[in-house]
Amino acid sequence: DGAFWFGEGDGVRSRSVTALDVCAHEFGHAVFEAIVQPNARQSNVQTYAVNEHVADAFALFTERSLLNESRGWNWTMGEEVILRGTRGVMRDMANPHLLGMPDHYSEVRGDNDQHDNACVLNKFLYLWIRGGVHPQSGRIVNGMTRALGGDAERAFGMARDSYYRTLDDLTPAVCFRLFRNALYAELLRSYGPTSEAYKQARAAFAAIGL
Repeated sequence: DGAFWFGEGDGVRSRSVTALDVCAHEFGHAVFEAIVQPNARQSNVQTYAVNEHVADAFALFTERSLLNESRGWNWTMGEEVILRGTRGVMRDMANPHLLGMPDHYSEVRGDNDQHDNACVLNKFLYLWIRGGVHPQSGRIVNGMTRALGGDAERAFGMARDSYYRTLDDLTPAVCFRLFRNALYAELLRSYGPTSEAYKQARAAFAAIGL
């Protein structure tokens, strides 16, 4: 069940895996791999976790853009395809711990489980956009939506556009810290050091231990 390019599912744990977020996730991999070009010689365990996270982020952005999620953000992955187990979803970006997945850098696993390790950055993205209190670090993050006066669409657009532009600055050896630094550089370039996009990104990264 790595890359669901053909969308079959197994009929036991998952039905046909053609939900919008799952498809967008897989195309997110294609974009990441075409631009960043991870490879066995230069890449590391965290590179593949960054790849998974960016694919999750693109799934989030695509679903919100195409479905116009007026009822709010949908922070779960694969809820339309999971038949049993894992609380009916593949990943919960807002609360990875609900599924036993890490949400702080100190919990990153060295066993190349990129799907689980990606959840640390998923938690960053949630805090950056929506804000909240990190359960482990106790750090409070206002989040872009609140800092921008509740303008969720503006926060969404800034996050989406920044992620895509950041890909051009990533190398095949990208790790969590290099991803963070590349995103900082993009935010400084596009919005400046006093922007809420940059300030809330710093707060959210600090909350997850980066």
